[in-house]
Amino acid sequence: MQLSSTCRNFRELCLDPLQFHALNLKPYWNGITNDAIQKFFLDHCVKTRYLSLAWTKSIAYESFNQLLITCSHNLAQLDLGCCSYLKGEYIQVIGDCCPNIEILNLENCSTLQNQDFLPLRSLHRIRSLNVYRTRIDYQTLLPLIDSNKEHLEHINLVLS
Repeated sequence: MQLSSTCRNFRELCLDPLQFHALNLKPYWNGITNDAIQKFFLDHCVKTRYLSLAWTKSIAYESFNQLLITCSHNLAQLDLGCCSYLKGEYIQVIGDCCPNIEILNLENCSTLQNQDFLPLRSLHRIRSLNVYRTRIDYQTLLPLIDSNKEHLEHINLVLS
């Protein structure tokens, strides 16, 4: 990012949305803030296909919603593992805005209740789903599997 200040052309190259095709923010989980999302990521993630927000502390619903709307049509892989702030409204955004999701990781999102997973039934391209250590039950999982039966290759789960 600091290199981008050396000249205008270099800055444009560094901040080109293609540079953010795959964005793994897991190593920076402690520094990802709502402000960073609002001021930087919304402008540069329009071509993002892979997004990992795993382990992030507390992203506000409004920031999450805007980020997924920005990435929505290109996004194929979303990693939200160990995001303890997730609630049903966040999952609703995924179901509404990300029709092309193929790989979805919700591992260890223990704050999600069973009914919070219902909006995922609107997704029809899931190849891999990780719901290990969540509260999803068979009654919620089976319609999700059914709506993705043509593509589904992998499910990681432990149901209680």
